[in-house]
Order: sequence, then structure tokens, then C-alpha cells
Amino acid sequence: MGTTLYRSPEQARGEVTEQRVDIWALGVVLYEMLAGVRPFKSEYEPAVVYSILNEDPEFITRLRPETPTALERAADRFQSIAEVQPDNLMVVDGLWDI
Repeated sequence: MGTTLYRSPEQARGEVTEQRVDIWALGVVLYEMLAGVRPFKSEYEPAVVYSILNEDPEFITRLRPETPTALERAADRFQSIAEVQPDNLMVVDGLWDI
């Protein structure tokens, strides 16, 4: 099932999962890297699951105003792992080079 923080909503509901759960986990990691904090915070596992299912994380640009909004949007855009390729990552207006 994986670490609670990285569970997708489908996993948290006990549904059948597919490859998109890995994209969710990657999004959580990207959020942590950009924001410097976890997107869903609690000391208690059930509270983390509740947050995943019912709450949106804080906008990264609110936590770290220096983060370019284009980079924040890129972290939220991928729908399949095939899209997470260097050429697609460069659409962030040259903010990073891979």
C-alpha cells in the first residue's frame, strides 16, 4: 500500500489502482522539493488520509513566493508518466535545463 503520505486518493479509498498512483507520489515529492514542507500534514495516519481525500494542499507560491508560478503549474499538470519526460519538463519557459 505504501507510505500514507504518498498514497493516492484511490489507494486511500481502497480502490483498484493503476499507474497514475506513481504520478501522484511523484507530485507529492515535487511538492516537498518546491515548498519545503509536506502537502498533507498530521501526526496521525487517519488525519493524513482525510486530508488527501478532502483537502487541497497550500499553493506552493504562498509558502515560497519566489517560486515561479509556471513551475508550480508544471508540478500539477502531468496526467501520465509518459508526459514526465525532459522535453515536456522544458515547457516551463526555460526555468530549468535537464
